[in-house]
Amino acid sequence: MKNIWLILFLLLPILSRGQQDTLVMTYQQYIESVLEHHPLMFQAALLDEKSKAYRLKAKGYFDPKIEFNFASKDFDKKDYYQLINGALKVPTWLGVDVKVAYENNRGQFLDNSDKLPQTGLIAAGIEVSLGRGLLFDERRKAIRDAELFRQGNEIKQQLLISDLLFEAILAYANWQHAFNVGFIKKEGLGFATRRFENVKESYLNGDKPAIDTLESFIALQVRNTELIKAQQNYNNSVQGLNNFMWVEGKLPMELEGFVIPESINLSAFKSQMDSISLTRDQILRSHPELLKYKIVEEELRLDQRLNRENLKPVLNLGYNPLIRTDADNSINALVTENYKLGLDFAYPIFTRKERAAIKLTDIQLQENEIQRLLKGQSIQVKLNALIDNEQFYIQQTDLLKETADNYLRLLEAEYLKLGIGESSVFLVNAREIKYLEYREKLIEAQMKLIANRVKVINEVALVLW
Repeated sequence: MKNIWLILFLLLPILSRGQQDTLVMTYQQYIESVLEHHPLMFQAALLDEKSKAYRLKAKGYFDPKIEFNFASKDFDKKDYYQLINGALKVPTWLGVDVKVAYENNRGQFLDNSDKLPQTGLIAAGIEVSLGRGLLFDERRKAIRDAELFRQGNEIKQQLLISDLLFEAILAYANWQHAFNVGFIKKEGLGFATRRFENVKESYLNGDKPAIDTLESFIALQVRNTELIKAQQNYNNSVQGLNNFMWVEGKLPMELEGFVIPESINLSAFKSQMDSISLTRDQILRSHPELLKYKIVEEELRLDQRLNRENLKPVLNLGYNPLIRTDADNSINALVTENYKLGLDFAYPIFTRKERAAIKLTDIQLQENEIQRLLKGQSIQVKLNALIDNEQFYIQQTDLLKETADNYLRLLEAEYLKLGIGESSVFLVNAREIKYLEYREKLIEAQMKLIANRVKVINEVALVLW
């Protein structure tokens, strides 16, 4: 967005006043903005709605069903037939379908089996699968699949948010790094500018040779070139940060130049890192990537249960007592001798299709277990390496800080020696280069330490920030 006032309006709630001409966007404010406004957070919320819709669809297998059939034939002024058949069917979890039906037929040319009392018949009974489908069927599997689908979406949601925050945090860390490097380059340019002015003045007063002014000017040019490159890197880091700045998941934001990051905090994510180190085995057991394989296993076992159920013969029994209605639409007492009974039986002789399905599912279960073991080992090795890196980065950071402090002492001593004529512009410039170089290395090591912690947290896919 180009309008600076709109930017200010959108940013003021998440920014705090820093120096007089800058606004500091803290890490916490930035992350809260990402969690509230980034489009992927809205996408993650859709996974909950998707799970609800999937469960609603599964429940539809148990929806009561109304059926109605009507057929009539009139030809050559003759009422051949009029057939009316309506029913209400209610599925149940036990695999028994309760059915209430009404049938009324009339006409001159009805089939004998279709002839009924003038007021029709009511049938109320059950339909049950005594073989295939008695203990388990597609309907009951659909309900359990919906629950596994919900669990899978929760894992997807966790991984999606974790990956989003991982990228967002690294973008903020890169912004911090570029900002601090730029600050060092500006400081180095200030050193070179002041020295050049002092040397030039000393040359004009006859105290310094002309070669010193040339050397000071070259150093000034080099520092200026380095600052331009640092500014380019900083602008690139801002663009990377802009990828995560949105309003309500629809309107992208652009940070203006007066917005700066907070100071580097070396204690960032330290508590999370310690927690992960202490409970590493427990975290690995509940790792979302490994839980995905567990869900796949449960889905395959449901498939296997249905496959084994399909090895049973189809044996469906339907029993419907018939109740006659009187002319005044009153219902007569139930007579047990009046009923409709149906029995369906079917069974494939070789069951090759069913046995093959069982075998294929067994193979898929074995493949899934192998993949789970490989994934678990990969995660463990990578996590161990990242956790071990923590101490190396801490040691490196401490050593670089000590080195930078020592170079500062040498630089200050060199300034004193230059003031009394016991040093040279060349030596002072060399001391400045080393001091600035190790300050940059220190910042880089600090950011690597923080980035390593973020990678550890992301590796276990824990949204702890």
